[in-house]
Amino acid sequence: MVQPNRSFERSLAFSASASRSRAGAWVCSEVSSRRAASETSATARSNAAALACDGLAKPESYSHGHVFDFCGALAKDPSRLRVLGNGLQRKSYLYVQDCIDAMLLVTGQNEPGVRIFNLGADEYCTVNDSVGWITGRLGLKPHRDYTGGIRGWVGDSPFIFLDTKRVRSLGWQPKLTIRQGVERTVEYLQANQWLFKQRAA
Repeated sequence: MVQPNRSFERSLAFSASASRSRAGAWVCSEVSSRRAASETSATARSNAAALACDGLAKPESYSHGHVFDFCGALAKDPSRLRVLGNGLQRKSYLYVQDCIDAMLLVTGQNEPGVRIFNLGADEYCTVNDSVGWITGRLGLKPHRDYTGGIRGWVGDSPFIFLDTKRVRSLGWQPKLTIRQGVERTVEYLQANQWLFKQRAA
């Protein structure tokens, strides 16, 4: 049985999360650097918050990720969809505005020392779930071509689900479910087809 990736140490390696959610990494570093620059004492500058994020669903300036890739592929051929892996990989995604809200809340706390937070939804979905939401929103029923295996690519984790109890103890919770975030992203991409042309250029 594949165990969920809940290790506390994972939150220390923010760079690993950044590869999946570059926007989240940028926002986190930007918010932290601005806050640090506003502090005046050496003691205050030693206070920090490290954050690890789930994969992000982010419509604005969206140019990569599984929703973008699936929508782009279906725009070219609405009858078939290539799905990496077996479709049973379990993933947790967080809408980008919910991620930013959590970052601002955490970096606004005036607590001493280094604090580590995981940011994510309290649910997960399978790749098949996400494909169903995307194709349903597009009004399509393509044949799914699976590449097979429990991983979609080398290095892929078949189960991503972060423990977010610490940030939730501050009163934060996502406003959108995973499905709502995915569907909102699909709607944005439908209204902004130029993004696909920009990516292809």
